[in-house]
Order: sequence, then structure tokens, then C-alpha cells
Amino acid sequence: MVDYADNTAGIEATWDMLSKVNVTKKVGVIASGGGRRVKDTTNLGKVAAKKFDKIIIRQHKNFERKK
Repeated sequence: MVDYADNTAGIEATWDMLSKVNVTKKVGVIASGGGRRVKDTTNLGKVAAKKFDKIIIRQHKNFERKK
């Protein structure tokens, strides 16, 4: 299942749907789009870490964050 959850509400909504799927492990692959503040990116990771059994965090090598 793939979803472009570009904020914490999107991760929550995705999780609500995935929580109904009967599988043993749920792995989330997350990446923050360009122009995000550090705290926004951090919050995405925190929410994903609480929901998924495993998360993979990706960041483009030329990614620039807002401070």
C-alpha cells in the first residue's frame, strides 16, 4: 500500500486504514518533501515510529530543509 502522507494527519489516516489489514508486520517508508521545517520532519518520524513495526527513512542527497 502506498500513500503520499505529507503530514502527520496523513500518516494517521493511512494507519487507520492499515490497522484493518491482517498482516504480521507493517513497514513504513517515509520521506519528507522539500521545504519542510526540521520540526515538521521530526514529527513525521515520531508519528511513524509509533505506528509501524519498522520504518525506513529516506532523504534525497540534495534535500534542503527550512530551519
